[in-house]
Amino acid sequence: MIASKDIYALIIGINNYWERPKLLGAVNDAKQFEEHLKANGVPSTNITKLFDDHATRVAIISELKYLARNTNIEKDKSAIIIFFAGHGASSPAPPDWPEWATVGGQVEQLCSVDIQSTPGKVIEGIPDHMIRLLLDEIAAEKGNNITMFLDCCHAAGMNRDADGPQSSDLIQRSIDDPPPLSSLWSLSRSDSEAGELQNGERLLGALAARDSHVQVAACSSNQKAHESSGHGLFTTALLKVLRAHPFGTLTYRSLMHRLALGNTPETAQTPLCDGTFIRRRLFDSTSPEADPALILCKYDRVRKQFTLMAGSLLGVTVDSEYKIFDTDLPDVKSSESALTAIVHSVQPYRSTLSPLPPANGQSPGPPIHEIYYARLFKTASTALCLYCWDERYLADVLKNYKDEKRPFIPLVQVYQPEAADFLLKLNDETVFFERGSKTVIVAPDTGLPALLSHHESRKNISSVRGVLDSYAWFLQYLRLTWSIQDGEDPVRLSFKRLQMTSSGKIEPASKEMLESEINDATVHVDETQFYGLTVKNITRVPLFVYIFSFCPHEFKISLFYEPQSDNGNSYESGDALEPGKTLFLGYGYGATRPLQFTRKTVTLLKIFVSARAMNDGLRSLEQDSPFKISRDINKLATWHKPQVEAEKDNAYSMTKTITVVEGANRRAL
Repeated sequence: MIASKDIYALIIGINNYWERPKLLGAVNDAKQFEEHLKANGVPSTNITKLFDDHATRVAIISELKYLARNTNIEKDKSAIIIFFAGHGASSPAPPDWPEWATVGGQVEQLCSVDIQSTPGKVIEGIPDHMIRLLLDEIAAEKGNNITMFLDCCHAAGMNRDADGPQSSDLIQRSIDDPPPLSSLWSLSRSDSEAGELQNGERLLGALAARDSHVQVAACSSNQKAHESSGHGLFTTALLKVLRAHPFGTLTYRSLMHRLALGNTPETAQTPLCDGTFIRRRLFDSTSPEADPALILCKYDRVRKQFTLMAGSLLGVTVDSEYKIFDTDLPDVKSSESALTAIVHSVQPYRSTLSPLPPANGQSPGPPIHEIYYARLFKTASTALCLYCWDERYLADVLKNYKDEKRPFIPLVQVYQPEAADFLLKLNDETVFFERGSKTVIVAPDTGLPALLSHHESRKNISSVRGVLDSYAWFLQYLRLTWSIQDGEDPVRLSFKRLQMTSSGKIEPASKEMLESEINDATVHVDETQFYGLTVKNITRVPLFVYIFSFCPHEFKISLFYEPQSDNGNSYESGDALEPGKTLFLGYGYGATRPLQFTRKTVTLLKIFVSARAMNDGLRSLEQDSPFKISRDINKLATWHKPQVEAEKDNAYSMTKTITVVEGANRRAL
């Protein structure tokens, strides 16, 4: 657990804007956040404050840049917290900003105390691209244990307007008409106090926002952040949760699950969390992270049942059993499960579970909280068929196996190799593994060898069983197929080679590499090149896009992209891809690094598209490789349209699998 003395904070609170509507609670919020840190042992000398007149544009940029130069902050050891309470704004991108550099043509920004449009003295907001770049530079120097809390409007897009009258009791933290942003290229101007700002091309190249820090924003891009009675609704809810849970007991994900703002129609705002490392504990990059197999589960005391935030789309089946935990952390004492629950009804997005009597007959008592986490324990999924010429050895591997931390998929011994999904081949004291012909996961021309390069000791039964379990779940999740309404895709995919200019600008450099008119398409890639993927919503409803990489060499499943996470209370809230809009990955505002493939291997990118947010359920798909040594992955592309009937309440759900190969037989680009 991180020591309090290793936490450094930059806290910004602005009430008294010079030329814009004043706020009443932003400085209060900043001061209370400061007091919370100090109450938990963070030294005052580690905290920098910018309140009101001190929070100018130059000062904010200067202090952000200083975080990267502060010699007291140790790389990969110290934690950095940035807290901002004040106005946010959004304005059209300048004409020379390309479409893929912004969200819907808008640039979100933080508003310094001196923001103004006075002729001859225009002071702009601090645009999201600049924030990204500054955070990326801090992370390069000090590590990515960086957390940014933003209690303002138009903040959710920092990783990628006050309508109606204001009242003293309910105030929106938004500026309607911020100064127009300069031409992208004019951002290269120098500022004596802030130091030289990076040029526009560097700003467009600042794509590492998701892995440079974790951001918790007060609301989504299309909502307003409010304050009432001298305090921000978001900061009030945030501090309530932080004060109730000591350092080291919350992850960013579990924090979001507990944020309750008591929304009304007038104050509706959904906090969002974004970043690659949302499974980490707050302000801690070294302690064990949240277990991805644990899915948010809420207990209803009246009905005496659990609601699991996953359903048939994730393969949940009636009569499956789940272990129930009150934390998502593996090393906390209360993470020991006292309850088992069984699924008795399943819907596409959620399931209902009832507690089972304990096996020892001793009741652990009824659940007392609302928030719990569930891990699959037993499932009625399709069995994995196994073959080994030494039938007694395989029988020994399969019998008496018990691992409480892993879910159970039936493993069945078959006696003909052609009937097997997976084969064990024995040689002296070594076990080799081979994918069987019964299940085809990629096209034959990809060159994926059936025999794995990894092997295990014949005596190490638990490791051999671990490989079998990992492959069982790899297939289970790879086979997940969601239906398409009327056979028409809700999204249009594009895959292009990218180029990076000498100044760091990343942009498309090739023609379309996918042929969306056909079911199967193959795209050859070069290990020396960069690539980008786009997903366009061609429906009339907001969609949520998730992308996972499946490595058939390692059986590793990794999350490549997900929308920003909400608190799990509403499937319609969150960071949706709006109708007609395009998600850019590898370049642009999507805040993911360009795709590059460096080894002659195969991987599969599986794309999940849903009309509802499914962050918590889908994150449970992630799994580490069972092998000790892991290799990098590379790529070519094939996708297959699902052959499943559409469900009425799941009209816009879809999956596609892109198989990616980089090999000696690729054609020239």
